[in-house]
Amino acid sequence: MKFIKNQFLKIVSAFLASCGITCSFVACYGMPPRDWDDSGFPVPQTVKVVGDIDGDGTKEGVSGIAIDIKDKNLGRRYFTDKYGYADIKFLSNRDILVSDVDGEENGSFESAIVSPPDIFDDSYNQNELLIIKLERKNKE
Repeated sequence: MKFIKNQFLKIVSAFLASCGITCSFVACYGMPPRDWDDSGFPVPQTVKVVGDIDGDGTKEGVSGIAIDIKDKNLGRRYFTDKYGYADIKFLSNRDILVSDVDGEENGSFESAIVSPPDIFDDSYNQNELLIIKLERKNKE
């Protein structure tokens, strides 16, 4: 009986110690951001890049657009698919550089720098489509 009591006390002590350590980490560093994957970045945000491809005033998805995430340590580059969509991972305090890399294939567009939404804001919803609008380059 004494053996069972000692084992029970060891298990309870280990549980309480792990709870104490967990609470200490949360108190010091805060809760981890929601919707983050195992790599330490938020899960992908779907982006659609749109522009007036044929000059008729209609905004359509633009393919062949590079989406660069500016980061001080390493940069990440994504490309839009044939419908103008890309799944990107970013942090809130990094600018997003959007540039046309395929030339005149589907029209020529001005580059743009976009500030991403604040992923720590309670109103942020990663399932909402982030739309980036590009302007056509003027032919001179």
